[in-house]
Amino acid sequence: MWKIKPLSDAEATVTGHVPGRGRYAGMTGALRVRSAEGLEFRLASGMTDAV
Repeated sequence: MWKIKPLSDAEATVTGHVPGRGRYAGMTGALRVRSAEGLEFRLASGMTDAV
């Protein structure tokens, strides 16, 4: 038996970053991005401490 999960995929342009806070001070906290439709948002999920 296979477990299949739905997946959404999109592309966006990185426009900047937000500094980390607390134990992440001095690191990248989130990336500021803009989609092709002009939607701007922050993306932080999936980054490692090395980023």
